[in-house]
Amino acid sequence: MALFDCQHCTTVLVDNFTPSSTGIGGTLKFVDPFSGNYEDVDYPDFESGEIAKWGNKFYIKCPHPSSGGDHIKKFTITNADCQIGHSESGPSSILHSNIYTYTGHGMCAKDDDILIMGSVTIYDPVTSSSTGNWICEVDVSGATAIVTPLFQTPNHIVHGDIIYIPSNNTIVATMDIASGTTLAVHYDIAGNVLGQ
Repeated sequence: MALFDCQHCTTVLVDNFTPSSTGIGGTLKFVDPFSGNYEDVDYPDFESGEIAKWGNKFYIKCPHPSSGGDHIKKFTITNADCQIGHSESGPSSILHSNIYTYTGHGMCAKDDDILIMGSVTIYDPVTSSSTGNWICEVDVSGATAIVTPLFQTPNHIVHGDIIYIPSNNTIVATMDIASGTTLAVHYDIAGNVLGQ
């Protein structure tokens, strides 16, 4: 029995992934950041990767085993005692590697089916060119992820975490803005810098 409610909104998932002998399946850490209590949770489909959580759902972005790109695995915390199951909307959503050649760093949830990812590189088949450092919304409600570019952060790379603030529809990201300089940058949804 868990020492805290794993479904509570304050519960944090930590990618201290301990793989099984096959590399797929293993342990993630569920942490109550206020008490320091944690649960190591095993599940056969866990992988190391970017993690986002929304309510009792969480998502792991990891390499797709056959497409060459990434996919977003979707999970549900089924009860307060850290029991895990696949999300009702399917086990994963594929990000097409021929268009989204790099799916970056940082990922958070905007709602049940919409994630925000940072430093995405997008290939344009019309011009045969790629542009990087996009912050994008990603709809993972179906088997194929639908990516909507929000704004580009030229010469700035999402270095770590990215957070969506629903009360004012803004994004905060940990950005590398120069060699050796990393700042938290606050953006509106159009990419205007509100502060750093």
